[in-house]
Amino acid sequence: MKKSLIFIFFFVFISSLFSQPKKINFGNLPELTSLSPYNDIFKEYISIVDDNYKLSTKSQSPLILFFTYKATKDFSKLSQISARTNILYDTIATLNNLNEFTQNLEGKTILLPTVQGLFVSSSPKNNTQILLFEKYKSHFEDEGIISFSINDEIFYFFPGLRFDSTERAFFTDSSMILPVKKDSFYISSKFGKRISPVTGTWKDHNGIDFACNEDTLVMAAKDGEVTYAGYDPTFGNCIIILHSDKKTTSVYAHLNTMKVKQGQKVFKGDVIALSGNTGKTTGPHLHFEIRTDGVAQNPEQFLPKIE
Repeated sequence: MKKSLIFIFFFVFISSLFSQPKKINFGNLPELTSLSPYNDIFKEYISIVDDNYKLSTKSQSPLILFFTYKATKDFSKLSQISARTNILYDTIATLNNLNEFTQNLEGKTILLPTVQGLFVSSSPKNNTQILLFEKYKSHFEDEGIISFSINDEIFYFFPGLRFDSTERAFFTDSSMILPVKKDSFYISSKFGKRISPVTGTWKDHNGIDFACNEDTLVMAAKDGEVTYAGYDPTFGNCIIILHSDKKTTSVYAHLNTMKVKQGQKVFKGDVIALSGNTGKTTGPHLHFEIRTDGVAQNPEQFLPKIE
C-alpha cells in the first residue's frame, strides 16, 4: 500500500509543477471502505494527514493525495466525516461542492484529501463557491498555485485557508426564506383543515396561500434542483424543488410564468417564476408547500416568522 500511495503522490507532485491542472480519476484513487481506526487503508490515510500537519508547521510541502469514500449511514454528516478524518469541513465541502453543512451524504462518493485548505471551483455551483470564486479568482494564475481537474471541473487549491465569517455563514445557514417578498402578500389560507373555496367541502390544505398580485416575483426558498416544472390540472403551472437532504421538496403552484426548467440548479433567493391564477383557484395567489419524503409539513415550521 505505501509504495502505491507514494507513487500516486509523486505523480501528483510532479504534475503540480506544470501549469496544466492535474486530472483526478476516481477509478485510480485508493478507496476508504471504512472510517474505522482498525481499517488498514484508513490508518494509512490518517498517518499521511498527521504527517502533513507536522510538515505544515515547518512550512514544508505536504503530500497531496486523494482518497474516495462512499458515505454510510453511520458517517452521513459532514461534521462526522470531518471529525473522524481530521480534515476541516471547509476543505471537504469545497472539494466536493457541498451545498450546506447539514447535507445528508449517505450513499454519496466523496473525495477526501490529505491536506487542509480551500478548493475553489472555476465554475461555482452554489452560493459559498460563488463567494470564494469572487474572492480568489485574481490569484488563479499566481505562481505556485496548484489546480486539479475533477469531472471536467477545475479546482484551485489554497493550502491552509478556511472560510471567513461570511462564507461560513452562507454554508452553515440551512434555513429557508419566504418565497415572495415580505411586503407583497397577505396570508389568505394557512396549513391544515379548511373548507375548500373550490368544492365547498372540508379537506386538508397542505400548504400556505400567499395572496398577491399576478406577476409577483416568486423566489426559491432554498438551494436545490428543479425536479418538476410543468402544468398540473389542480396546481396549474407548478414548480417543485428538491433540496440538499434529498428528502425535502418545496412546491410553488398557480404560477403565471415559469423561469426555470426541470433539472436546473437554483440558489436560495433566485427568481424562479411569476405568480398567477392558473389551475383550480378563486383568485391570484401563490400556493406554497413543504414536503418531507412526500408528506406535507406545515411550512411555518421552516420559514421565517410571518407577521
